[in-house]
Amino acid sequence: MALREGQFVDVMQLFQNSKERVPILAGGLGGIQEPVIFSPYLAGKYEKGAESFDIGKITNEDKPKIPLAKSKPMFVLSVIMDAEIFSDHLDLSGKTDEKLRDLTSIGAKAPLIMIDTKDFPGAYKIRGQYTVKKNKLKIKINLFEDNVIVKSFELSGMKNDTEAIISTLIEKVTELIKNK
Repeated sequence: MALREGQFVDVMQLFQNSKERVPILAGGLGGIQEPVIFSPYLAGKYEKGAESFDIGKITNEDKPKIPLAKSKPMFVLSVIMDAEIFSDHLDLSGKTDEKLRDLTSIGAKAPLIMIDTKDFPGAYKIRGQYTVKKNKLKIKINLFEDNVIVKSFELSGMKNDTEAIISTLIEKVTELIKNK
């Protein structure tokens, strides 16, 4: 936190911290963002322009009472395709991502964060291939973290019940990251 003298919340330090952090976060999403800090110049009042000011004071007794966000595992877009035709005609990738988005939408109690991008440093990736024989669906899944396979597993079910298979996939993945 941007504390001046270890206790005063200085608005300019907060803005400066954000200005430095945003390009790092945006870069991980493949974007470019460079915030600019503007402050009003009041003619005749300040020779250097507007000065910073404190917006609060945090004592040592207050610090443990401030809840900090806990780091949550992040997931990027899934890629699951038919092993024979290299296409996802069953939309298993889309259905998996939708379930991940549903979990994310829980808010603060969500077990993970789904971000709509192909890659992000430190994020998990669900990658897989499936085969369809008659009405039987078989999926091989690799769970990656930073391009390293963390776990591989297989699922199977009926082709017309992809919803149940995807639910099982999400349960398995969330269990794996919870126990990590």
